[in-house]
Amino acid sequence: MVVSNLVTGTITDPIILNKIGKENIDYINIGLDIDTTDEDINFSSEHLKLTTNTGETFESPHDFMSDQVEMQYIKESFTRSRMIAYLFETSTVEDIESVDLLIKAPTDSNGQPLGEDANIKIDF
Repeated sequence: MVVSNLVTGTITDPIILNKIGKENIDYINIGLDIDTTDEDINFSSEHLKLTTNTGETFESPHDFMSDQVEMQYIKESFTRSRMIAYLFETSTVEDIESVDLLIKAPTDSNGQPLGEDANIKIDF
């Protein structure tokens, strides 16, 4: 399941402002359910690449604004919900008509892909 929204706002908390580096921000927030099996699975934020219709690309979600997805599931089977965010550098919320979220396949303990990559187009 993927849920998404576009957000624009102003950071007023000095601690958050220090981590983000700018006061006015525009970003996309995406909610994901991550399901696992009873196999050795490696999955990290580097598996989550985003490209906007404006051509802006992100190799991974924003570390501070996102839930941690760096997990190793070893012989466990469960579902975890995660919120990830991509802060726009050059785009604004008004510019965004769609994004492509590339979810690279998880890998096993030898670094071999488990399954196919998924490309999800999100229209706004």
